Amino acid sequence: MTEEIENAISPDQENSSILLIILLYIGTDFYKVLPYQTGLEFRFGAVVEQNSAGPHFHLPEPVGRVVFVDTLLYKVLSAQI
Repeated sequence: MTEEIENAISPDQENSSILLIILLYIGTDFYKVLPYQTGLEFRFGAVVEQNSAGPHFHLPEPVGRVVFVDTLLYKVLSAQI
């Protein structure tokens, strides 16, 4: 029975499955900051970058994450003062 399972997955299929998982993992780390937002990029819990509008890339989730802050309201309020 175990020989049938081992023979069912070829080494080529195993390698392509691993490659697909890696590409999906990396592909989820692209993000887009909208014109009225600022992206704060965290690495190990500390802010390492402040991003303006446009596409960006960050490290995968256990290491890095991004928080989007709506800065339009701040700009409008500071212009009225």
